[in-house]
Amino acid sequence: MGDLMFTLIWGSALFAVVQKSAAGISASQLHQDIDVVEFAVESDTASTVVDFCKRYECSFLGKITSKYFHIKFKEWTIRKFGGEKKLQDSAKRFYRNGDVFPNTRVSEAWRYGLNGSGITIAVLDDGIQVDHPDLRQSIDDVSSIDFIDMDFNITPDTLADSHGTKVTGLIAAEANNNVCIVGVAYASTIIGVRILGEDASITDITEAMALSYESEKVDIYSNSWGPEDGHSYTTFGRVSESALIDGVTLGRNGKGAIYVFAAGNGGKGDNCNADGYASNLYTIPITSIGIDGKAAHYSEVCASAFAATYSGISERKLTSTSLNSTCVSDLQGTSFSAPEASAILALTLQAK
Repeated sequence: MGDLMFTLIWGSALFAVVQKSAAGISASQLHQDIDVVEFAVESDTASTVVDFCKRYECSFLGKITSKYFHIKFKEWTIRKFGGEKKLQDSAKRFYRNGDVFPNTRVSEAWRYGLNGSGITIAVLDDGIQVDHPDLRQSIDDVSSIDFIDMDFNITPDTLADSHGTKVTGLIAAEANNNVCIVGVAYASTIIGVRILGEDASITDITEAMALSYESEKVDIYSNSWGPEDGHSYTTFGRVSESALIDGVTLGRNGKGAIYVFAAGNGGKGDNCNADGYASNLYTIPITSIGIDGKAAHYSEVCASAFAATYSGISERKLTSTSLNSTCVSDLQGTSFSAPEASAILALTLQAK
């Protein structure tokens, strides 16, 4: 029996330390078993390993150390996938950063010490669970505001209002705490601005107040909302348009605030050129691509789309934080591409 290093590249680091056992099993085992193959897998979070097992029919057995997790495959499952080499290739495709092309290179930015520190992002949405264990270190609840109930409690009123909590996790979920995920700009500061709700209506004045809120503090306004998909042309009102102009000219201490908007989920039946929020001169509209590097089926085609980041498709969806201190792994839509872009912009601002 000899040692064998079997590498599953998953982002910048995911591998299994393995040991050969019976001659008929060319795989690693923590103990000898002719039917079961077990791995000690290194990963940033347990949820990533759980997601992998859901798709590739392995069993998640638990945590071994702070960075190693215990999984097992039935031998026939590995054979079904074509052996360990094919499993390696599946792991590469499964993770959305490492060897996937185009590569967001977020892990590389982290290695250079870029994590969003010193950058403030306002999340305009339906509220945020401020005491979520993966978010509480990032949220400035003192500066946050609820424009629906006109108070400073941004905690959602109902379980239906989980959108903002999911969005925020992609930006600023805490690193290395083994909860849900790590946010792209995990050291950034989040100001929650509640402007949406299950039964809430939004006005031109509300939008303007939200888009100019704490303009002396906020660097980036992240907006995963806009007009309904598939309807007539809709744009900002005169008051909210004025707020945008003030923001890009006076915000961020005169350097100009940055307004990121989701480009919409209407697919080929819609066109974000007719979305006045996405096609506005002062906004950065973000659309979605999937793990396959192609436009997601719900992405709208338009000249206004400034950039694309990854979001969920049937092959692989996104994981983030949700209400009741939970994690969810079923996210797709440009709503979840926009916060990734906001977080990447935070890393850029930190660098520059």
